[in-house]
Amino acid sequence: MATIIDLVRQDFEKIYTSILNNPKVNIDFEDLLDTNSKSITNLLTNLTGKDGVILEERNCLIEFLSLMERSEDACGEYDEEIEQEFIEYIEKYPNVKSFEFFLIRYQSEFFNDEGIAPDVRVNFYRNVFENYPHLVNLDDFSEESQLLLPILLSDDPPVFYFDIFRKALDTFPHKAILKFVLSRLYEKSNLEKSIEYCLQFLGQIESDRTYDSVENIYIYSGDSITIENHVVAMYTLAELFYINSEYEYSLDYCDKLLEHYESHKEAEYDFSMTFFEPMIIRCRIHMKQNNVDAFRKDFEQIRRTFEEEDMNTDEYHDLLDFANDLKM
Repeated sequence: MATIIDLVRQDFEKIYTSILNNPKVNIDFEDLLDTNSKSITNLLTNLTGKDGVILEERNCLIEFLSLMERSEDACGEYDEEIEQEFIEYIEKYPNVKSFEFFLIRYQSEFFNDEGIAPDVRVNFYRNVFENYPHLVNLDDFSEESQLLLPILLSDDPPVFYFDIFRKALDTFPHKAILKFVLSRLYEKSNLEKSIEYCLQFLGQIESDRTYDSVENIYIYSGDSITIENHVVAMYTLAELFYINSEYEYSLDYCDKLLEHYESHKEAEYDFSMTFFEPMIIRCRIHMKQNNVDAFRKDFEQIRRTFEEEDMNTDEYHDLLDFANDLKM
């Protein structure tokens, strides 16, 4: 499928033809997505008409790169002037969809602000899914735009977003990440629904991945999907099944995470979710089932890995109290 880089390359080669189709100019299109584009700006500044470059095109591209830098310098604080400048590019080049992407990416950063009214954020998501399907359908849109960060970080009442994301999933069923968002949205109000969507998410990313026999690894596909998403999905299910008192299923996903840890010990990014937290969940299930022997075995394994003072917090007091009662 097409990517954001494909879109930017296609669009910018049309409107900045003398620069980006110039054999004397070598610009990495990935760098054009980077808001810190000083190196490209310096390169462009040194180009002249003798290089076969149309100076008006050069100056226009420098101005746009400057706008992207200013959007980054805003650090997530809304700047109406910056937003309006992105809109002016869209109006000036109505057939250049890349400028719509850059506006959405800027707005996504802004909507991380907890001070934003929920209805503003709701309208933002509705607008993106309904009016920009040509962008949403791109293979890496969610990742490159950071579109989903505001919804995952927001404390807004989840009920505001149920209909929007259910409709989005109906429209874009290949976007597995939308199932994870729905799972997160339902966590506080409907555990069964949360589990249902998370199971669908896990099933889809597993069915979409391919196995590389040469490297002995799975290659994940889909918008923003990586091995980290696989780990997060399994951990989320272990937690959700535990909270829902479905201990057999929770233990099953804990086991899957621990198996993953054994074969990926070098991947420090997921140590907490693939070893420590699954072991904590297992110990709590052993406590509820009064399975003393299993608790002893797992707790000793935790203790060998962590200093006890690292666990001496309110979060783990129940495990420490149970271990003390067993005189461990």
